[in-house]
Amino acid sequence: MSVARKNRLSFRPSVGESSLEDRLVLSAAASRLTASQVTAFINRTTPGVQSQATSARINNAIAARQIHNAYAAQYKAAYTALRSYVSNQIQTLYANGRPTAQQIAAFNATVGGALDATALRLSSQYALLPNANARLLPGIQAALLGSGRNSLSTQLSNITSQNRILNASNPTALQNALNRAFNSSLTTNHSALANYFNSTNFNRLSVDSNGNPIPLQQFLGNNLINQFGNTLGLLGSNFTGVANSALFPNGTTDANGNPIVPSQSALTAFNQQYANALNTAAFQLGSGLSLFPGAMTQFGTNLQNGFFGTGTGANSLFSGLQNFGTSNFTGNASDIFNNGFSNLAGSLNGFFNLNSTGTQNFTLPTNGFSNVLGSQFTGNSFANGFNNGFVTGQNPGFFGFGTAPSSFNNGFSTGFNGLIGNANTGFGFTSPTFNNTGIGTGIGTGIGTGIGTGIGLGTGTTTVGGTGIGSGGFFM
Repeated sequence: MSVARKNRLSFRPSVGESSLEDRLVLSAAASRLTASQVTAFINRTTPGVQSQATSARINNAIAARQIHNAYAAQYKAAYTALRSYVSNQIQTLYANGRPTAQQIAAFNATVGGALDATALRLSSQYALLPNANARLLPGIQAALLGSGRNSLSTQLSNITSQNRILNASNPTALQNALNRAFNSSLTTNHSALANYFNSTNFNRLSVDSNGNPIPLQQFLGNNLINQFGNTLGLLGSNFTGVANSALFPNGTTDANGNPIVPSQSALTAFNQQYANALNTAAFQLGSGLSLFPGAMTQFGTNLQNGFFGTGTGANSLFSGLQNFGTSNFTGNASDIFNNGFSNLAGSLNGFFNLNSTGTQNFTLPTNGFSNVLGSQFTGNSFANGFNNGFVTGQNPGFFGFGTAPSSFNNGFSTGFNGLIGNANTGFGFTSPTFNNTGIGTGIGTGIGTGIGTGIGLGTGTTTVGGTGIGSGGFFM
């Protein structure tokens, strides 16, 4: 193979290149490869060597086996989570007997959102592998979300259009039909994952930014940090634009030059918007780390505090975004995202032991962002552009973070965020809850610091001197 061909296929991470600690191995909980398959891997990647294979190649073959097992386990876990979420939605759909046409439409949109979140989960994991963009990544996305007749999305849509099933007085027929579709998709698409591991030359493709061979586990660790930087950078680059339009539709100052305090209704809507966005970023990172046994156990507290820490002295993305001011709005938000990434990526770097010198600088990218989902699933024709943040033009946006068009079915975002919330609970994340809706009475301030205090709107239960919160305030 020519050098040009090799360079085109190889993904070269940019984070440091020292080896992973020996203790870092991947799960072997499911779909175990046999010794003969490992031998075949060595013989394929090292022609003519066989029993004289080097220790490094043997270790890489063992790592490939462990990684395959970990991916197989996570693949099954993703389907299990999707099936469980949809099962709960079916029970809700039939809670009052036969569903109406409107209820069925909402159900379909909710299931579509959950399916989209599942595609994001698996795509984020697959994207860590070398040369995954060639067939593996687009294959799983088309199998789940595509318009082909065999895609899971098409199968589910066909099932929910059958009057025989929907007119039943109980959910059994629908549940059984959907379970058959899930099981068929699980079995069929698993073969693509197995084929990837059986046909990929990891020794050639697992390289650093200079083209030097590195252990496969380290390759994944490098890509995980790069992916997280892209995710948080993309959210940060969209944050100020979305926040300005949502909170300050008439500008940040009035005719006299005084700062405008956002209305409580605008704050309430935006609170949930960026909380969902942080949940999505945490979900993507947690999905990648779940490939490494013990990662969330060891690192979960740091992640929780870095994303969602609250209370006195909290230095999390959530707490920082609660406390931004109307002056130097863009600068404040930029600092919050950069500091958050530096803290979280530093801990990740330590876990993977990617840079033993400790001099690595973690700065969020400001351009060149990519979306792990393919262009056919990020354009405006897919869920009104949900995966592209409802932005117009060519710039990528962050999933669901923006102003949806009037034709958008909110059931899609409900399913997307609902499945992510369930998964994050399993990963060990606890997202703070806002309690600031309705019209409150009295004078008081919420526990979370907001913009200004006074007689506010909302029905906060954690207030002093009344049941209202300060105008412009956030609280939990």
